[in-house]
Amino acid sequence: MKTTTQPTPAQLIDALGGASAVARLISADPHNKPITPQIVSTWKSQGIPSHRITQIALAKGRTLRSSADLDPTNWPRLFPELKAVQAA
Repeated sequence: MKTTTQPTPAQLIDALGGASAVARLISADPHNKPITPQIVSTWKSQGIPSHRITQIALAKGRTLRSSADLDPTNWPRLFPELKAVQAA
């Protein structure tokens, strides 16, 4: 039986191009408060706030079906980029 591990915040940030890329992605939307790569870097160990997951998903053109998509176990569906990072 195949065991699926839950992706980490660091894996998601890396899959999306790193802290600078994620900060630019969020800050590009005029409705979002600009953030720095340093703030994004802290999420690697402290976790990504759920409202930021929503902002990242929307900025990437992804559709949130429900609040369950915010759970890390559902991130691979929302962020296919994770598959390559998790396989490494």
